[in-house]
Amino acid sequence: RVPQFHATEPVSINNHRKQNKQNMKVFIDYISGDEFLSDSFPHEITMNDACIEAKAKYVTKGAETVMIATDEEEEDQEGETVVDIQDKFDLQEVQGFTKADFMTWARGYLGKVTQKLKDLGKDERVPEFKKGATQLVKLIAANFAEMQIFAGQRNDFEGAFCFAYQKNQEDEGPTFLFFKDGLKEQKF
Repeated sequence: RVPQFHATEPVSINNHRKQNKQNMKVFIDYISGDEFLSDSFPHEITMNDACIEAKAKYVTKGAETVMIATDEEEEDQEGETVVDIQDKFDLQEVQGFTKADFMTWARGYLGKVTQKLKDLGKDERVPEFKKGATQLVKLIAANFAEMQIFAGQRNDFEGAFCFAYQKNQEDEGPTFLFFKDGLKEQKF
């Protein structure tokens, strides 16, 4: 005889995934359509709400976590160390970009974002965006030698870039900077 089991409540498999997806926001570039970030990474909005600062971590991809006799976790050293945000969104590092190239890109890109805000009927946001974006451009320019520059998955130089640097030496990884108004939020 096979024992009969009866659930007192309906069982929903993978229900936690659905809940997480419905609540997660992904930030997508208006121009290229590339995904750049999600709200699952620690972040804050700064510079007159024009900048998203996200904290990244170095993670070992493909490594196995092993428990040893002391109950401490040790990483198998055979994996590849990556930056979680860059890896998750397949951000493409831009090589050979000079400070002059950055300033040229910023003028063009910020003009496109300003126009997008107007197209969306957000004219009142434009002055605050310009003020905050100017602060962000100055921060990037002042720290340009330390910055890593990333394009989205499609490597579209007409679209958004993000910038990463070691803001605080004690951080677990770099801080990524995004022009917030150039990204639309999509809920999953």
